[in-house]
Amino acid sequence: MKTFTRSKPDDSITLPSRPSIQSVIYRRCFFGDTDVDLHHTVDSSFIERATQDPAFDQYKQQTYAINRLKQENEADLILLTCTQYIAALGDQQHLFKQPIVPIDEPLFEMICEKQGPLQLVFSNPDTVEGTMQRLESYATERGKQVEVELVVMEDAFHLCLNGDMQAYDEQIKSS
Repeated sequence: MKTFTRSKPDDSITLPSRPSIQSVIYRRCFFGDTDVDLHHTVDSSFIERATQDPAFDQYKQQTYAINRLKQENEADLILLTCTQYIAALGDQQHLFKQPIVPIDEPLFEMICEKQGPLQLVFSNPDTVEGTMQRLESYATERGKQVEVELVVMEDAFHLCLNGDMQAYDEQIKSS
């Protein structure tokens, strides 16, 4: 699951995967730091299957995402932070009684407003293709053009998945 923060240099954006940071960002950015119950769910089996099972195609990923999210019937709002889940869900948000909010859209808006080249740093190589497809679609729908340089940190995300956040943070900062 991902959130966005400004990173140095000023023309670079990273997508850190840290639940404690996510909670603070969610409360402040989306809910005005009000008394809101946030339930953070990680579905690592989806990512594993999407990257390792060739039979788990786009249609099956979409069906899986829809069925999994429909189980969240107690939620008033679903904030999707996983770019692969967002890409898999596609335009099927109308199937849900509660709003589905993809966290990448505020990031895409910020990217579309920037002038000149922008560096996007990914710590999870498996999210690059889906995120870039969504970014290109988002920009095209709004008549925007974006110029981005991709930096993929091949060996960082496993640190996060293994809970070694100190090593993960150090590797992200050194990029």
